[in-house]
Amino acid sequence: MLPIFRQPFVGYLPGYLAASKATAPGRPLQGVYDAALMEQWQGLLNSSASQDERLVHTFLERHPSLLPGAHSVDGDSGHSAFSDGCDL
Repeated sequence: MLPIFRQPFVGYLPGYLAASKATAPGRPLQGVYDAALMEQWQGLLNSSASQDERLVHTFLERHPSLLPGAHSVDGDSGHSAFSDGCDL
């Protein structure tokens, strides 16, 4: 059986789709996403699955908001925030 963090895909946030549909047609509430993301992220970190570097890497790829930006908690991280590299 596959670990819960791989079902149905790495980085899946159970309940988020239903919660975001409740705010349709507007934008989903940021707090709903943050709560769902933090629950899954902490669950992954506190499990033995966190030893699988590929799993953690894939989770972070799916949720780049977890990556540090230009102004991390402990000072400058040496690079600009994730969205600064996009031409939007």
